[in-house]
Amino acid sequence: MKFSASKAFSDAFQRLGARFGLLVGIWLIFFIAIIAAFAAFGGAIFAMVRQAGTGNPGAGMGLSLILFYVIYLLVLFAQQIALSRASAARDQDTFAVSIGAGLRGAIPMFGVLLIYLVAGLGLGIVLSLMMAGLVAATQSPALTFVLGLAMLLGFFYLFARLSMVLPVMAIDEVRNPFTALARAWRLTARNSVKIALTWGLVLIAMSVLYFAAFLITVGLPQPGTPAGPTASVGLLVMMVVLGLSAGLYMVTLCTAMFEQLSPSSIEQTAETFA
Repeated sequence: MKFSASKAFSDAFQRLGARFGLLVGIWLIFFIAIIAAFAAFGGAIFAMVRQAGTGNPGAGMGLSLILFYVIYLLVLFAQQIALSRASAARDQDTFAVSIGAGLRGAIPMFGVLLIYLVAGLGLGIVLSLMMAGLVAATQSPALTFVLGLAMLLGFFYLFARLSMVLPVMAIDEVRNPFTALARAWRLTARNSVKIALTWGLVLIAMSVLYFAAFLITVGLPQPGTPAGPTASVGLLVMMVVLGLSAGLYMVTLCTAMFEQLSPSSIEQTAETFA
């Protein structure tokens, strides 16, 4: 399908404005769940520390840490899937429907993460060994730079090709991790360069916004002069607001991009915004 970055940006802004309350409500529900997970983990660690005199709590603490991270990631994945579903251009995607989609998709998305970790580790080891061999054989700093840049661009290309996994899980409700990855890969096949450039523009814009927020609140750092409490609090508040707004917009943008690329979503989008 033909892809337009400008249309995706415009649709995302329109969708974010129209559904901001719904998106913030969904974000808040899962944020409370994350805070609850932190509190439960802290309580478990505190209890283990108190009982340290009766045995070795190390194994229990390690298991608790792993369990906490798994729960945290599941809640985070559920939040992102629910937000993506809520930002779709469909009137039937209500608060309850979006929350349900998030809860159903959390475990499959965790499976996608495991695939990323295994594949990324294997690919990273192979590429690192190849680069190390070439650099050792040529002793060329220029070649080292070119190979490092090529690796960075390659990983960014893979990110662009697989960036539609989230809406595939949220909107199409694909539950098999391998099927979701394959569908995301097919959707971006003819527009991979445009999608990569779109995400590149987003990253640049986010970097500029965060830097501007730092300058507005703290200003240019002066050697030996720490930021005052007012500036630090202002920076913290602005970062939270900016982080929430940017996070919601990026999820909405991903959904808007998906709806251009997915034939199954085009008619629904046209009907909603007709």
